[in-house]
Amino acid sequence: MAHRLKQYERMSVLPLFPLNQVVFPGQRQALHIFEPRYRQLVQETRDNGTPFGIALIREGQEVGGSATTHDIGCAVQLRHLEGLPDGRYNIICQGVQRFRVLEPLGADPYLRAEVEFLPEPQDANDEPVAGLSPAVAAQFRRYSALALALQDSWQREVPHPIRPVFLADYIAARLDVSTQVKQEVLGEPTAFRRLEFLLRVLQKENQSLAQRLLLHRRHKLHGLGAGN
Repeated sequence: MAHRLKQYERMSVLPLFPLNQVVFPGQRQALHIFEPRYRQLVQETRDNGTPFGIALIREGQEVGGSATTHDIGCAVQLRHLEGLPDGRYNIICQGVQRFRVLEPLGADPYLRAEVEFLPEPQDANDEPVAGLSPAVAAQFRRYSALALALQDSWQREVPHPIRPVFLADYIAARLDVSTQVKQEVLGEPTAFRRLEFLLRVLQKENQSLAQRLLLHRRHKLHGLGAGN
């Protein structure tokens, strides 16, 4: 499960795509591109083989008008592009590396910014991080099992990356939580704090899912006439 397929230069000017969602390194994201300015962004990054940035909107609108974004986002590379007859695109892009906005550079025709690409956290291979990782993975397996059970389904194994930094990105991309929670994970500067935060989120979500599953099973039993 490769995450960072490419490491970019320390600083660069990056086209930005403001969205009401958060993307993580390694995550594949499907997008429908219809605004002329973002069609141009896609065309230029496709032709140049360069990345663009996805950043969560702080203020403004996703469609039309202008938007300001959070400072931490994720650079993505195009992986698949389908051109439609009217000029729109369906694309699949993949997150490759976090970045921090240093200075916005205007929005003509689309938002651009001078950014700093963020390297892997310095503590990525430290013992405390390795020690915390199994607990986070266990909570994620429970989260996945509970979510599947609520759909009356199950899975023998829940695959996930082993390396702690990749594990954190993988889990954060798949959690059904608010964009603000996801943005907090994306912005955490150390691997330990990222995993520690995810552990708290998973424990809370698992408690809620377990209660929902209990109610779900009670309703199913009553629907079958059991317990009357």
